[in-house]
Amino acid sequence: EIDDPFEFYHDYAKNTTSRPVCYKSDSDESSKQERSPGILLILEAENTSVNLEDVDALKDILTGVLEEEGLTVVSTEVAQSVDSRAFVSIILQEGYVVARTVPEHNYVGFDIHFWSSFHKQEGVKVSLLAAVKGERKASSSFRIIAGGMFGKSTWKDDEKRRGPGSTEGCDTTDDGVSYKAKQVSINKAFAEMTILVDGSELKALVLCGDDMTTCESNSDVLKEKDNIGQVVNVGCSMVKDFNRFGENAEEILDSCMNHLAETIEMSVEKDGLFNVIIIDSTANKFTASVFARTFKDLYDTYDVLEKGKFIILSAVADESDEWRGNFLKSFKEKVLLSDPSVYVEVALYGTADDDFKLLLVSEHGDIVNELKVVTKLVERTTGLESEVRLINGGLWLMQENFQASHPYSPDDYDQVSPLEQWKSQHPLGLQVISQMESEKLLSKFVLRASLERATAGDDSIEIREYDDLGDGCVFMATWSKGGVFVLWDGRKHVDVNLFGYDSDVSSVESFLKWFQRGTALKTALYDEHPRGFGRVVSYQHDSDRHNDPHWA
Repeated sequence: EIDDPFEFYHDYAKNTTSRPVCYKSDSDESSKQERSPGILLILEAENTSVNLEDVDALKDILTGVLEEEGLTVVSTEVAQSVDSRAFVSIILQEGYVVARTVPEHNYVGFDIHFWSSFHKQEGVKVSLLAAVKGERKASSSFRIIAGGMFGKSTWKDDEKRRGPGSTEGCDTTDDGVSYKAKQVSINKAFAEMTILVDGSELKALVLCGDDMTTCESNSDVLKEKDNIGQVVNVGCSMVKDFNRFGENAEEILDSCMNHLAETIEMSVEKDGLFNVIIIDSTANKFTASVFARTFKDLYDTYDVLEKGKFIILSAVADESDEWRGNFLKSFKEKVLLSDPSVYVEVALYGTADDDFKLLLVSEHGDIVNELKVVTKLVERTTGLESEVRLINGGLWLMQENFQASHPYSPDDYDQVSPLEQWKSQHPLGLQVISQMESEKLLSKFVLRASLERATAGDDSIEIREYDDLGDGCVFMATWSKGGVFVLWDGRKHVDVNLFGYDSDVSSVESFLKWFQRGTALKTALYDEHPRGFGRVVSYQHDSDRHNDPHWA
C-alpha cells in the first residue's frame, strides 16, 4: 500500500493545448457542409442465447430494434457464410449495421457505422446486445473515427450533436494565462513561495535591472516575511539602454559581471550563503545572462547557495518575459543539474489584468506535496487561482555498483489470471478499416470498377449498390469467408471495411492494392484488428492453442 501517492513524482506537464468546448451564441450557422465524419462502433456480443441459426428471424429482430431506436431502414440482406455462419447486413439512412453470426460459439460480431444521428449509436449498441441476449460483462466494444456522407438533410443538427457538448459561451472563461499581471500580486506570490525553503532568517538575493528604486520597492513585501532575515538587491546600472551591437558592448557586460561577482562574494563572506534568489521584473535578459555566467563561475569555485535550502523565483508577466523560463531551465541544467533539483511553472489567474506565470527552481525531494500547500497560501494572499503546469526534475543520480534488494522476475507475479484470459481468446477473423483520400473528386462508377477489380476471380460475388443515402453511396459484397463495405462520402473520401474469416495480412494487402490500382486513392488511415470472442486482442497467427505463451 502506498502511503504517499506523490512520493515518486519526478516530471509532470499539464496539457494546455486543448481549448475549452463552447458555443458561440452570436455566430451564424454555416450554409455549406465542409466535412462529413462518421463513427464506426465495433461490438463483440458474446454468450448470446438467441437462436442464431434462424437467420431470417434474427434479421427481423435486428430490423425491429433499429426502427424502435428511430432509425430508417433502407434495405436488409442475408448471406450464408461457412458452416452455419451468416452475414446480416442492414442499410440505414443514418448508416449501416452488419451482424456476423457464429452459432457454434454463441457469438455475434457487429459493425455499427453511422454518418448521421450519432447520438443514437450508444442506445443502438445496448439494444442490439439485448436483442441477441448477449452477456454484458463478457461483451466488449470500441469506436473508430471514420468517413461519413455528404448531402444529408440532417447535417446541421449532426454538427451540433457531434463531440462533447457545452452550454457555456466561448467568451465566459479561458484556460489560458493572458500574462497581464499586477506587480503587487507577483511580489506577494514571491514572498509566499519562500515557505518552500525550511528555516527562518533566510537570506535573499534580488537581481534588479537599471531601476533600483522600483526593484527595492518590489522587495518590501519580501522583507516583511517572518522567515526572511536579509534581502540583498544587486543590479547593473551600466546596462541601462544597453546595445549588444555597440562598440563597447563587451566592456559593459564584463563590467556588469565583475560588479555582480564582487557584490555577491562580499555578501557571502560577510553574512553567509543565500537561500532565495529572485529575478525581479525590472531585470532584463542581458543582466540575467551576465548573472547566470557570474553565478556559475562562483558556484563552481565555492558555495553560494545553502545546499538543499534555496529557491530561485521569477515570473512571466507578459509575452516579452518568456526568456525568464528559458533562463531558469538553463540555470537548473547547468548549475544544479542532478536530482533533487526541480523546475516548476505555476499559472496564476484571476481578473483580466492579473494573470501571470510563476517560475521556480529549487532542490526539493517532495515538491508535489509542498506545492499543494504553498499554492493554497498564494491563492489566499493574492486572491488568484493557481494551477501547476509543469514539473521538471533533475538528472537521475548515478548509483555506482547498484544491486537491487530483490530483483523481480516473471515468477514473482501471478500469471493465472492473464493466462486464463489469453486462453479464453478465440480470434475468428481479421478486420481492416482502410480510409482513403483522393485529390480529385471521385464517382460511384470509379469505385464500383475498383471493387469489381479487387473481387475479380470469384464469379459468385455479387456487388450491391445503395446510392440513395446522400451525395455518396455504399457498396456491399459478401463471399463465403468474408465481406466488404465500401463507403464513399460523395467527395474525396472512401472507407473500405474489409472482413475475412481466417484472413491474413497478405490477402488484405492484395485486396487493397487491386482496389487502389488505376485510381488517385491514397491510404490516409489504416486500422487492423482481430475479431472473435473471449475479449479477443490476439491475432490468429499469434494464438497457439497447443502451447502456453513464453511468459506463462
